[in-house]
Amino acid sequence: TMSIAPPPMLQYGPHTEQRLRITLPHGKSGDKQQAPVAVLFHGGYWKQQWTVDNTPIASIVPDLLAKGFGVVEVEYRRRDDEGGGWPGTNQDALLAINSLPAVAPDECTALDLGNVVLIGHSAGGCLVLWLAAQQLNVGLSLVVAVAPVCDLNEAYHLHVSDEGDAVERYMKCTPENEDGLAQYASASPAELISDIKAPLLLTIGTQDVDVPFQMVQDFYEDCLSHRGADIPLRLLNVNEADHYNILTSGHDAWNQVLAEIMDMHTRR
Repeated sequence: TMSIAPPPMLQYGPHTEQRLRITLPHGKSGDKQQAPVAVLFHGGYWKQQWTVDNTPIASIVPDLLAKGFGVVEVEYRRRDDEGGGWPGTNQDALLAINSLPAVAPDECTALDLGNVVLIGHSAGGCLVLWLAAQQLNVGLSLVVAVAPVCDLNEAYHLHVSDEGDAVERYMKCTPENEDGLAQYASASPAELISDIKAPLLLTIGTQDVDVPFQMVQDFYEDCLSHRGADIPLRLLNVNEADHYNILTSGHDAWNQVLAEIMDMHTRR
């Protein structure tokens, strides 16, 4: 197949990293039924070098387009950008979602912003869980957190990331004192569970060595206890999958995740 140049990046804020890309499914124009929307947030432990283009989540865009989704890939300020890290990174995620109609009025005529699926990987999984607890101008039909860093306090104490300091450098503080603890409570999905009202799919590979497998199991149990029993909630533990192949197009691990996404989305 011919490779088609990706659509241009659109700025949703003044900083160069406050940008997003919208790809419409093939043959979508405003006169047809509006497409559901998948909004993607990449991972990389908030580090500078990981972007919308060089992380595994970029590989799944064609698969989502083939399922009929319009796809929004969001870039955001990371820890070394001016204003990046907490709370700027999170404010970027919120701004990106809430300003879609203003940023891309033409594309949005073909999109159903009342039927939005958030998909985040790793640090991006933390972002989508946090987003789901905020005031959004779109309707969430599903939140998909793939190997999410879902408990920042625990992640700090476990020294996650290759260097072990990713959480502290993102938060710009530690949870070792009262002020820091308050910041972590505002940023960490584990503290926001009762505010996450959307259907939720949590998934992690049993061979993940980048995000603790047990952290996601614990988060799932907390969701079971603290959310309404009527809100859909699933945990998919993918055997043999690691942190990357679970979100790599063509890999069986991702095929399992995609099947689960489609099943939850069609049941809504």
